[in-house]
Amino acid sequence: MAGQLLADMTTMARESRKWNLSIGLYTQSIDDIPKIIIELATTILILGAGTEQSIEDMTERFGLNGACSYALAHLGKPGPAGSNLVGIFRTGAGKSQLVLSLTIGGQALWAFSTTTEDVTIRNSLYKRMEPSEALRRLAIRFPGGSAKSEVERRRMRVTDQSAADDVLVNVLHEIVHEIEAM
Repeated sequence: MAGQLLADMTTMARESRKWNLSIGLYTQSIDDIPKIIIELATTILILGAGTEQSIEDMTERFGLNGACSYALAHLGKPGPAGSNLVGIFRTGAGKSQLVLSLTIGGQALWAFSTTTEDVTIRNSLYKRMEPSEALRRLAIRFPGGSAKSEVERRRMRVTDQSAADDVLVNVLHEIVHEIEAM
């Protein structure tokens, strides 16, 4: 099965342009994608690089310039200032390598946040109001796209930490009620 899947993917990569189709492959490891498919790709976006070894491998595999190679070591999660990515574009005029900054607003940051605290707050608000309104209010109150530091700050203010889980739940409820009252 894996052999057939690989053969089908390679055929699709070779023939997709004839049919005006785009193929999107996403992976946490470049080794998951066969070299022939990478060679045929016209656009490659790298959102994170992981280890020093993977940075070296990608730099060599894609022939990255110094700026892009350096950027791989400093790619991070989206934050208030946005998020960087490395883009490799192959066109009829040649190959371009760019370090790009993707900036998104507070509502989008909140929509994509995956920290436990943020997900709990966001989902609680989704149950109380329309998601668009919840995201709007969250972005006003926490424009950086996360309440994690505020949750931690409030947790530390509580002197009795014997029931730490209860403290966390109470802090999260407190923040949800504040945003609901906005």
